[in-house]
Amino acid sequence: MALEDEIAAMEDLLQQVEFVQTGDYVLARHPNLFADFLPHAYEAVKELYQKYVEKAGETDSDIEHWLAMVEARLKLIQRVKWGDLVLTVHHNAIVDVFKPLEMVLKRLEERLG
Repeated sequence: MALEDEIAAMEDLLQQVEFVQTGDYVLARHPNLFADFLPHAYEAVKELYQKYVEKAGETDSDIEHWLAMVEARLKLIQRVKWGDLVLTVHHNAIVDVFKPLEMVLKRLEERLG
């Protein structure tokens, strides 16, 4: 998918996000939205990095490591269905993908800034 398509897919999913507070039920759709969102985020960030490499003519081993980390961790995210318990492991798997994506974006910002 092109970068613009990845961004559009992420925007569509973000419009469906519901905030869950203490005492609220966590429904299957809550973590599943992030399970659907993160592959698009990974592809978008990976494409941004490729554009950086093409323009700057240099690579960054840290960024490549973080992207490999995201690719591996995406496989650990489990979708849940109605009746499943949404456990901390589901939440933590999602956070474990967001963090290296954030690190890539921060590094790109530093290099472009």
